[in-house]
Amino acid sequence: MIGVVQWQRRVEWVHRELSGRAMLARSDGERRTLGGLATAVWVVLDEPGSTAEVVVRLQELGPEQQIDEAAVLEALEMLADADVITTITPD
Repeated sequence: MIGVVQWQRRVEWVHRELSGRAMLARSDGERRTLGGLATAVWVVLDEPGSTAEVVVRLQELGPEQQIDEAAVLEALEMLADADVITTITPD
């Protein structure tokens, strides 16, 4: 998607999913714990994607659930503020 801002995980973070949470760690010992929608957003960002693509991926995980794009954007922004994801603009 040319020119569309995409979100991606920061490569320095590794994770493990446990009981609906994502435990993130960096090699310097810093740790983060994600819960709720942030966990699902982290999981679907195994490949970079735009906000709209993230919404579609979340719907594919649980097609019986209605996904609120505003809530997804809020989760993405929270993850960016926590410095575990970043934005890119593909060429």
